[in-house]
Parts: sequence; structure tokens; C-alpha cells
Amino acid sequence: MSSQTDDNVPQKAPPTTSLVLGYPTLAAYIGATPELTIFRRFTNLQTQSLLYYQAELIYLEGQLRDLEVQASNSEDLARFARDWEWLGAVDLNGGLNHHMTVMLRIRTVMKEYNELLLQQAGLATLPKPGGYDLHYLQDWLLEPKGGKFPLQGPDRNWVYSNDLLALRRRAESDFFAKWVSERLLPWYHRILGRYIHKKNPLRENEVTYSDSLILMAASMLATTLAALLIVAPVVVLYEVCSMRARLGLMATFTVLFSLCVARLTGAKRTDVFAATAAFAAVQAVFLGSNGVGPVTLISASGINGTSFVQSGLGVK
Repeated sequence: MSSQTDDNVPQKAPPTTSLVLGYPTLAAYIGATPELTIFRRFTNLQTQSLLYYQAELIYLEGQLRDLEVQASNSEDLARFARDWEWLGAVDLNGGLNHHMTVMLRIRTVMKEYNELLLQQAGLATLPKPGGYDLHYLQDWLLEPKGGKFPLQGPDRNWVYSNDLLALRRRAESDFFAKWVSERLLPWYHRILGRYIHKKNPLRENEVTYSDSLILMAASMLATTLAALLIVAPVVVLYEVCSMRARLGLMATFTVLFSLCVARLTGAKRTDVFAATAAFAAVQAVFLGSNGVGPVTLISASGINGTSFVQSGLGVK
């Protein structure tokens, strides 16, 4: 699996130049890239069809109940509700009685209704396409060097519908990794990547980036940021002399730390609270052990010559 940017594709695939422009080239392109298997759910049509099935079943149910009441008031037909042989028996013309005919119709409609209901439930579990993959497919369809407007019928704008699904979406990652993949990588590709990375030999002007490398880069950046969040407060607090300013900076760093933990990792709320409390405790200990600031020597004139006075209470 790999990731794509402006003019690159997620995976290598056979060239589509030998195929007829249209559905053949589009199918080959999507088929070679699992993340681009994007289709419409047709949610409105599915729901409307279910409503029709439901309405028909309700109507047939009413018919069946009416027939049952009518049969119960007839001395000959009252056994329909008690004896299967009577209910399933044929009439004098060799056909089923109306009671059984309605029931058979209910079975047919019920089966179709249940199948569609289960299909709809299955479709509801399929994820929406990734925003970056969807935009890439849209751009490729409009690109003269890409899809070349392969579809011209009423379905040509299907990728702009609001009820799309993806048969295979990229593995979920944390917020920071997603930001690196969808925001930082395109910027890197436009500035430098397109010039230094080897292009896909099977497709013109396309570059492939591996998802594993992207995740590794995101992990390294996150680790570096975590280290800076630990070291930077210590350095800043050490250089500040005012206790009020230190307390304000401590609160600011604590809030920043909690936001980074919540957004850049998959930590739960309890983990965020625990990490933030530990971070705040470390800063408090540092403040208590280092007083209000660094040592400052002030020149003072005395009778016996020049001496130096240490400024800053509690400096060690």
C-alpha cells in the first residue's frame, strides 16, 4: 500500500493506454488502486425501495387479518385457523384458497424485504472514502493526462455525490499521521518530492510514496515534537525570573501539552488527564527546586572595595 499526491498514484498498475477510453480505462485504473474503489450507496433509492416493501407487507398483513376474521365467522372456513390441511387444501377449481394465496405472497415479499434490509445494513457499515483519495480520483478524471474525461453520460459526475462509499479505505491512523499524509506530504511533493523521487515507469509523471515510510516519518516527527514539549518548558522556565510569569508559562505549557497528547495520539481521556497531571507535576517540582530564576551577580561598592551580591531567592 502506498500514498498518492498531486500527480502520483497509490500503487503500481498496468498501463491503461491500450484500453478503450471510457469504462475500460476507468475500471482498470480503479481496480489497480484499492483505495479508489469508490461507488455510490444510492441511499435514497435503497430507502425508498424498503418503504415500498414495507407498505406492501402492511397492506398484505391487513388483508390476511381480514380473511382470518371472515373465516372465523364461517362454519366451514373456521378450521383455517386451526387445521393446516384445511388451510393448504385446494378448492374445487384446483387452486389454493385466497387465504393461502395471500400468505404465499407475503412470504415472497417478506423474503425480498429481508434481503434488501440486510444488504442495506451491510452497506451502512462500509466507510466513506478518504477525503484525499476522493479528491485524487476527482482530479484524475478531469486531468487531460489522466482520465481524460472517460465518462460522458449521466453518471459522469458520480464522484461528486454525497452518498459515496469505499470498498477499501486506508487503515485508520492517528490525527498527526493523517495530517502528515494529507497535508504535509502534498506540500513536500510540490516543493521537492516530484524532482528527487523516481517516477512510476508504468505511468507518466506519477510518483509513488509508501505508506510505511509516511507513517515512519510521522512517528519521527511526533517523537521530536514530544521531546521538544518536555525540554522547551524547562529551558524557558529557567530563563524567566518572575514567579508570576513562570506560573503563567507553566499553565500555557500544560494546556499545550494536553492538546498535543489529545490530538496527536490515540490516547483516551483518562490517559490524557494522567499524562497532563504528570507533566504539570514535573514543572511544579522544577519551579520548587530552582526558585525564581537564574543566579544574577550585582556589583556593589563597599568600604573594602567591590563585592558581588547574589540576586534571586532560592537559587541553587
